[in-house]
Amino acid sequence: MADLSNAAVLFQDLADVASKLSGPAMSPKQVRRDFVSFVDLSQKLTAMMRREYSEKAGKKWEAKKFEGWNEITELLKKLRNTDEHEHPTFIQVHERQQHKIFNDVDALVIFEGTWEFSLEDQLVDTPRDDLLVSIVDPKTGGEQESVPIRTKYEFYLYPSTENARELLEKIGESDVQSLVSESFKIYEEYYKYYRNQLARYGNT
Repeated sequence: MADLSNAAVLFQDLADVASKLSGPAMSPKQVRRDFVSFVDLSQKLTAMMRREYSEKAGKKWEAKKFEGWNEITELLKKLRNTDEHEHPTFIQVHERQQHKIFNDVDALVIFEGTWEFSLEDQLVDTPRDDLLVSIVDPKTGGEQESVPIRTKYEFYLYPSTENARELLEKIGESDVQSLVSESFKIYEEYYKYYRNQLARYGNT
């Protein structure tokens, strides 16, 4: 049996969760759980590297020597500690609808808002129809509901600590899918760096 790298297994798990979060999402509950899983795996990866590097190279693994870390990866590190010891990770749901109000005009009208209830209910599984748009006929004065031609949901990380809030302000982005996408690029480079370091001692 080949010598299977435990770090390789964890990295693939991380990649799989990142892939799940890269597409259109509908379930706030599932997005939150996948994001928490991504955060957890990102930190477990370094812990496994320490153990594996010591066994294979006989030396101490120093993640800080990797030069690609930034505010996003620092945020994930803080989130893991907070989620584990203080407060579970919370998200808020932002809904954006595009409506074609006038049939003879190509322009679209955008209505959007953040669900007020989403912070209190972290287990909601399907979108709600709270954001309703009605059109008034200028001739008759009658109202009719407008059906959106496109609806998009974004899932914003809710900072539960002042440190997390400050990091999010520096990053300038709170959408969890964007945070995962950008941070996974760094973890890909980090894993390549790890493999290159192992290769110096005849291991991959």
